[in-house]
Amino acid sequence: MLPPMTSAEEDAIEQLARGALRGSPQSAWGLFEDAWPALDRRMATYLRSLRLAAEFREDCGQNTFLRVWKAREDYRGQTPDEFFAWLYRITRNEAQRLTDKASRAALREADAPQPMAMESLEPSAESDAQASELQDREEAQALEDCIQSLDLRSRELVELLYGPEASTERAVAGMLNISKSYVNTQRHQALDALARCLKGKGIEQ
Repeated sequence: MLPPMTSAEEDAIEQLARGALRGSPQSAWGLFEDAWPALDRRMATYLRSLRLAAEFREDCGQNTFLRVWKAREDYRGQTPDEFFAWLYRITRNEAQRLTDKASRAALREADAPQPMAMESLEPSAESDAQASELQDREEAQALEDCIQSLDLRSRELVELLYGPEASTERAVAGMLNISKSYVNTQRHQALDALARCLKGKGIEQ
């Protein structure tokens, strides 16, 4: 769970959410600095929920806040929930941009022949414990691959609902500014998609 915000952080976010973000640059920047610790914590948690590769998170966070600052005149919300929903929407777009950029780079690299690294395999003398551990690792990797195959919103919901800092459907709905019933529907769809993906990999849940 996220640590509670200080009164100064809450006040700064409240003012930004009510429209101070569109005020004079000096005033808005001062509030932004006051709110920064809380925003930074929220952003770190949110970026983990998107399951963005660790090497992209810092760039995504920095790029997002730059985009937020440049787009501050476009903000039209009135409440902290609306402010965070607007912030997260910009974050999702930036995460998708970075992911697409990395995918295009990987495709370009794939055009060139790559040497194949082969690891030596032990003969079938593994103990039952080693075999079980290997199976667990394979299943964990399969689950991770299936999660990565979900669309960005579904990955986000899976992490927010089942990740290390799992939240309730009601809390996630408030965080993303969507209805609890929509969260429930999307949760079931994401779990069904994961089950189909795992079954396709030969793993029955």
